[in-house]
Parts: sequence; structure tokens; C-alpha cells
Amino acid sequence: LAVAMLDGSAMVVIDGADVLDAQGRNGLFKALKAVCSKNSLTALVCMTLNKPGLMPDLSKAKMGASYWVADAKCVELGQRTAEAA
Repeated sequence: LAVAMLDGSAMVVIDGADVLDAQGRNGLFKALKAVCSKNSLTALVCMTLNKPGLMPDLSKAKMGASYWVADAKCVELGQRTAEAA
């Protein structure tokens, strides 16, 4: 994040967020929210999870959108929840 701010990048990609524990992930998303909103920076966070229910719903936190990618399909978390209802 620091390098992206210094060099004026428009986007930062964070891969491997699944290795963080819950506290670490919360800290990551808090940092992203603080830095990205102040610097017009877009973030893409990637993680491998076993079930869609384990994925944080960023739309509820007003931080963007969460997508589940499996079986050659990409579905927004909110759409997946609506389909299951």
C-alpha cells in the first residue's frame, strides 16, 4: 500500500489473504478502507476459501463487492445469497 501511494498507482492487488487469521484479515480490510478511500486507490484482494459462506461480504461493509469464482463462473456474493433464498 505504501509503494502504491508513493508511485501513484491506481490499483493494488493483494493475493494470499487466506493465510491470515480472522484478526489479520480484519486488519487488512481496515487498512485498505483507510488507505484506499483517502488515495483513490482500488484494491483487489484474492483468497482461497472452501465455501462461499466463509467469504466476507464487502457490500455489507460498504467496501465494494465480493465474488465467488468456481466452475468457470464468477458470481457476486449478494447475487449468490439472493439465488439461495
